[in-house]
Amino acid sequence: NATPVRRIKRLRMERFPRSNYNRDCIRKPIIIIHQSLNKKNMDWIKEFNCAITVCDTNGIIVAMNDKSVEVFKDEGGSELIGKNLFDCHPEPSRTKLKQMVEQQTENVYTIEKNGKKKLIYQSPWYEKEIYKGFVELSLEIPFELPHFKRS
Repeated sequence: NATPVRRIKRLRMERFPRSNYNRDCIRKPIIIIHQSLNKKNMDWIKEFNCAITVCDTNGIIVAMNDKSVEVFKDEGGSELIGKNLFDCHPEPSRTKLKQMVEQQTENVYTIEKNGKKKLIYQSPWYEKEIYKGFVELSLEIPFELPHFKRS
């Protein structure tokens, strides 16, 4: 019986050989990981040192990890669960978010806030290949970040 990590690697290589793997199928391995691991093994997300905020297809916040609750404590923290994500953003961000959610497009950028630089990664999430909403990852990163080119 293969461990979850070995099972993920095996499934990924079976479905996505390296030569065929491209940006258009990035969401597929996430689906494989989700299906391969049981819910108990996903508990690491709760304390992961990156703010993870999840909304459904209507923009309703359905999940936040501990870091996300901490980051958004001034806006309500865990009380934001059940609230509409669009109400938390001013224009023009609100319109851009609505378009991203409707069109299922990702958005990646960096910000500087309160003396910290962050990478913001917003992307659609899927369950059994059905669009379920959006995930935002907010990671604190160094101001000077090494960049490596690999072949």
